[in-house]
Amino acid sequence: MDPSRTLADYDALMAGLGRRFETGPDRTMFMDTYAAQALDHMARYGTTRKQFAAVAAKNHNYAVNNARAQYRFPMTVDEVLADRLVTDPPSHGRCARRSVTAPLRSSSHPGTCSGGSPPPCGDARYASRHPH
Repeated sequence: MDPSRTLADYDALMAGLGRRFETGPDRTMFMDTYAAQALDHMARYGTTRKQFAAVAAKNHNYAVNNARAQYRFPMTVDEVLADRLVTDPPSHGRCARRSVTAPLRSSSHPGTCSGGSPPPCGDARYASRHPH
């Protein structure tokens, strides 16, 4: 994977949405790429921030009883929407922890992380349509 090509792909994706792909010092590159993917999904399919928040709230609520979960507290859709903005559109309540995003993609199984697990934030389907 060529990092400059990946950045160029995200620049092009965001340009098609009338925006710039920008990274920030107070967040990871993963959040910036997830934001670009979310904005693209919203533009293509009409997905709303509230729908993304519903998925995040569901995941938080399932994590409450999961002894292996890193965040074990419930959140409502409204709490996710009101949480601190990390980058548009993900709020803090929608973000995966760095330890979740740490595995590298597996070259032998595109759309998966090393060890065969799916990437965070449902990235496997996005990656299959936008390989790079």
